[in-house]
Amino acid sequence: MSHRDFGRRLGCWSSGIMERNRRTASWRSLVGNMSRLVGAVSLAFGLALAGEGLSALAAQGGGTTQGADSASAAAPLSAARAEERPELQSYFADLGTHGTFVAKDMRTGRVIVVDEQRARRGYRPQSTFKIANALIALETGVAQDADHPVFKWDGRTRAIEAWNQDHTLRSAVNASALPVFQEIARRIGHDRMKALVRQLGYGNADIGGAPVDRFWLAGNLHISAYEQIVFLERLYRDELRVSKRAQAIVKDIMLVEKGEGYALRGKTGSAGKGGIGWFVGWVERGQDVFFFALNLDLTSRDLIGKRIPTVKALLGDLGML
Repeated sequence: MSHRDFGRRLGCWSSGIMERNRRTASWRSLVGNMSRLVGAVSLAFGLALAGEGLSALAAQGGGTTQGADSASAAAPLSAARAEERPELQSYFADLGTHGTFVAKDMRTGRVIVVDEQRARRGYRPQSTFKIANALIALETGVAQDADHPVFKWDGRTRAIEAWNQDHTLRSAVNASALPVFQEIARRIGHDRMKALVRQLGYGNADIGGAPVDRFWLAGNLHISAYEQIVFLERLYRDELRVSKRAQAIVKDIMLVEKGEGYALRGKTGSAGKGGIGWFVGWVERGQDVFFFALNLDLTSRDLIGKRIPTVKALLGDLGML
């Protein structure tokens, strides 16, 4: 073979290799582009699914994403699932007032409601907020436990005698000692309070409209009877976005009474004559748990003392107590 023929063959061989390299590079580029396209589609699909998931959780949390982490077991209440019992409105009529009552059987999911429209209407929580306030106090370290620290009486004499003394978190809940919880709120501070009320998914989670030590009495914070039930069930299940320790302590200090075969836990709230009266909580009876929320118009001061007996009578009528 002449040098000239060898050179021509060498040139053709080199050109063939270069062509194959170009084809290989093009193929690799095509594969790479397809991989990136598949990845982008997968990411978009994943984000879409995540968005749907967040939307579902927000719906379970009452329209906000706060508290959505705890919505898995404590399902939202809906009118479709509620059994309205208008004949039970007689309990309120006999008192000369109007009100609503919601009860939920945790085991069966059965929901009973008196005045469903009112059950959806938000009202200021008044002293029922002490449940959330106690949780936040424990979560922030303002209270170490149910019995520490001792919150010293400020020396001002008030009309409710039980307020005129030192208190722990436990005794302050039992006495519904407003001055103690106002001091607790001031120690927590506005920013931490705002963040943790949102984190709990409590009502509309708006602490504006009044100072940090009065927003649950005269501010923008509102909660409905239905929302009270959802909040209480999450608390019972240890599903609120605070420590299980804080939830266990608050559940312990919410005890109102123990009877034969049952325990009643809850918290009252009221704004005085002309305002709203609350009693919310649950009954533990063997393996069964029944959540309840009552609010009524306080057309007279006598009705303040009727809240707990009315709830017990309604629960008895429904076979829950």
